[in-house]
Amino acid sequence: GIAVCSPPTVEGDRVCAVVPLRLAGKDVRGVIAFCSADPRAFSPEQLNLLEELSLDIAFALAFREAEHQHAAVQSALNDSEERFRLLVENAPDAILLVSEGRISYVNAAALALVGATSAQQLVGREVIEVIHPRSREAVSKRLYAVHHDKQAIALAEADYLGSDGSSVSCEISSVPVNFEGKDGAIVFVRNVSERNRTQARDYQTQRMEMVERLAGGVTHKLNSLLQVINSASEL
Repeated sequence: GIAVCSPPTVEGDRVCAVVPLRLAGKDVRGVIAFCSADPRAFSPEQLNLLEELSLDIAFALAFREAEHQHAAVQSALNDSEERFRLLVENAPDAILLVSEGRISYVNAAALALVGATSAQQLVGREVIEVIHPRSREAVSKRLYAVHHDKQAIALAEADYLGSDGSSVSCEISSVPVNFEGKDGAIVFVRNVSERNRTQARDYQTQRMEMVERLAGGVTHKLNSLLQVINSASEL
């Protein structure tokens, strides 16, 4: 409440009304003092007016504090969004945002994956159009599971379609999202063509080594058999 006191001053006796400034009706953030040389100052009506004035001042202070907090939160949010944008844009793997079966966003790695030169070449297209024909049936089933069943796809393989008609072997994972009120998915794509070629070369090398060992064993047995036949002929 309001405290009325008479503090001594070098100018003589004064009467002061000290009003607390409460934010949201709770926290006291300070006080405001009204002083008068008239000992009869501050009637009940005046004290009521001073209390109302203190509420208005406290409201203005609270509003200003809220504005500062909002600005700080917005600045932090903008910084977070910028860091996230840079992270996505510079990710080594392709990232696509698909909304209702259509591509809404692609990062730089996704452009490189299919040989596109600008996002405008992909945004707005049906995502199935960038999938190689031999993988479209399987990818369509996965898209249905993500969009309608809200089921994340941990890891699956599919072939994407390059702008030159080539096939690009990929590993895909996706999670369902709601984008601007529409069902969609964030799709992460990793180009594994080189890895698959390396594995194929390694497999071919191992196969040749096995054939060579098998051929060596067969040759050794044939030579032994021929030696036995020759020895029997001499006898």
